[in-house]
Amino acid sequence: MKNTTLILGLIATLAAGSVQAQSKPTQDPAVQQQRLNERNAKLTQDLGLSAEQSASMKELDTRYNQALNDMRASTNDRAVIEEQNRKLREEYDAEVKKLLTPDQYTKLMESRNAARQDASQQRQQLQAVPAATE
Repeated sequence: MKNTTLILGLIATLAAGSVQAQSKPTQDPAVQQQRLNERNAKLTQDLGLSAEQSASMKELDTRYNQALNDMRASTNDRAVIEEQNRKLREEYDAEVKKLLTPDQYTKLMESRNAARQDASQQRQQLQAVPAATE
């Protein structure tokens, strides 16, 4: 369960972080690269990626992360950011699907969905706590 949460957490950080980061400066490139390296190592282990797949995923993640950074820097319009983020995510997912075997892709999607459910449950629990204390 922790592995699933970690995988989706890293993916969500890349995807959803763009919407939340409108007022924040772009994260330090060294920190971004470290997180990408950690994510790549985790995916390589969890999905059983070959050396070629791992290198391709790392390159794809680096390009995707740069596109997110460029998008954040180009506008503060939430609607524009959400639309561009959706398009980037679709392109990213299409490329990931090409890189992975069907079994690896299925495993990745299952772990993403499980992590989303975990995150949703955690948000619901956090929202319920203040209501109970009022």
